[in-house]
Amino acid sequence: VIGKSGSDDKDMKGNSKGKWDAIIAKYSINGYLKWVRILGGSGNDYINDAIVTKKNEIVVIGTSLSKDGFAEETNGKNLDAFVACFSSNGNLKWKSFLYGSGDDILLKIRETSDGKLIVGGITNSYDGHFRNISSGNKDIVIGCLTSTGKLQWLKSIGGSNDDELVSLEVIDDNIFIGCVTSSNDKDVYKKNKGKKDILIVTINI
Repeated sequence: VIGKSGSDDKDMKGNSKGKWDAIIAKYSINGYLKWVRILGGSGNDYINDAIVTKKNEIVVIGTSLSKDGFAEETNGKNLDAFVACFSSNGNLKWKSFLYGSGDDILLKIRETSDGKLIVGGITNSYDGHFRNISSGNKDIVIGCLTSTGKLQWLKSIGGSNDDELVSLEVIDDNIFIGCVTSSNDKDVYKKNKGKKDILIVTINI
């Protein structure tokens, strides 16, 4: 299970890193707690989604406001996105960060048939990992990582207004994205019918 915690007693005793910490916990089939892992630093850290891969690894995505502890590789100024992989025993295998000078948030993760990781979220950064791909105030961002956390590609979807990711699925190695957009230019030129519209996007991997 995934979640967040502001506690530092009982199951969280000695594990708290900051105000809000991202947590992963594994339970036995009978409901007994087997292990808890804390992802965080001195700022607020959140997990937004998780999958169990074909290798029986646990991959989580989220956002961090920390610049220390787990998130020491980020810029620590705004929300920075992360992807982290754990073994079935709860050992951290790798972590990867995506960030610019704005807020960068990963919301969804799925696995392809060959073990690649597809992540989706939103960003309002124009630099860092999002240099030359951001289109407006808030853009949808889709990325592909290898099973070892190496970023293969990153692209944005949107226009000059706010665009938000709602859902993401991978079917037969095609990415299907459900979005809400208030833009009417660039990627959504002449597609907007009102203030906020539903947008369905497919991407071939």
